[in-house]
Amino acid sequence: MCVCACVCVCVCVVLQQTKAYLLENVHVVLGKACEDDVRRDVIPLVVSGLDTDWTPCQSAAIAAVSVMRKFMDASTMRRYVLPPVKLLFSQSDSAQVRPDLN
Repeated sequence: MCVCACVCVCVCVVLQQTKAYLLENVHVVLGKACEDDVRRDVIPLVVSGLDTDWTPCQSAAIAAVSVMRKFMDASTMRRYVLPPVKLLFSQSDSAQVRPDLN
């Protein structure tokens, strides 16, 4: 493997870890962001976390959805958030991304 490919893989892993960290701490971000920032930056972050293949990031995104419910209207939830969540639950066999129904 060439050096360029190794660097690219490392950068991708770091980006996924950073995304997961931000999603795990979305409550802090929401406390400091205005409503426009949430719509423009935070909701797309959650959706991209749901679309990733990395299970820790998917789990963090699902947890972030529950924290962000009060910041999203029903239309945003139906259009942008629920379709990837539904797809994730239907395709995943990992217990980490399964809903906690208790």
